[in-house]
Amino acid sequence: MLDLQPTKRLEKAPLIRVLCQIRWAGLTKFDLNQVADNMSDSIAGEYPFHNSRDQFEVAITPNGAVQRPVGRLHRFESADRVWAVTLAEQFIALETSDYKTHTEFIERLTLPIHALLDASNIPSFSWIGYRYTNRLDDNNDISNLNKLFVPEILGGLATPVSAQVSTGNVKRMACETSYFIDECELVVRSVLLEPEYLFDPEFPAINKRSFVIDIDSHTERMRGISRNEIPAIAEKLSNLGSAHFYGLLTKDGQDTFQ
Repeated sequence: MLDLQPTKRLEKAPLIRVLCQIRWAGLTKFDLNQVADNMSDSIAGEYPFHNSRDQFEVAITPNGAVQRPVGRLHRFESADRVWAVTLAEQFIALETSDYKTHTEFIERLTLPIHALLDASNIPSFSWIGYRYTNRLDDNNDISNLNKLFVPEILGGLATPVSAQVSTGNVKRMACETSYFIDECELVVRSVLLEPEYLFDPEFPAINKRSFVIDIDSHTERMRGISRNEIPAIAEKLSNLGSAHFYGLLTKDGQDTFQ
């Protein structure tokens, strides 16, 4: 296990989204729109808002980059818009911008999973991922990144090319590190951004410098994952992210993961 004990705490909790995605292999018969309609009857109490849209991917062709549709997405949102369930042809995901505890998150994951299985013929799942996205935008935190995080997270910021290069004058930086731990993969991406720079279409750009840390732990099991195994695997993945990168703490000692 990496030793990432922080020497300093953050000014405020940095989490802007927590997401758990569960995938399955392509099925002989799966009517996405019909499954979404059937699911809506079961989850409407918690997720009253529903919309759908095309899912696109960017392909590089001889004529340049082009977008092409790769499927349909159905999105169900809570009344306060801070919780959302997304359903596609081969995955379902739960996300929130108001993460409190892992226990609450897993409890809320149960409803859409049961609704999905009641509305479809999915025999088992093949992949589970748990993702924390953090964004620091406090100037004091950004100016002290070397005190907050170890080199594995800081990437190029941890090894300046000269004494004159510092966090204060680096315009933009991105780093990605992948670890294989206990049959799971842990991917850590860190990005230092200038104001108004978009790092992910799902997160609006902000008008100040920011430092993004994206922690993605996932596992794949081709022999299949049953619905009863999901809570334990999700907890393992959550613990994997928090145990290896638990330096994300606020000044009042609040653990931003647990």
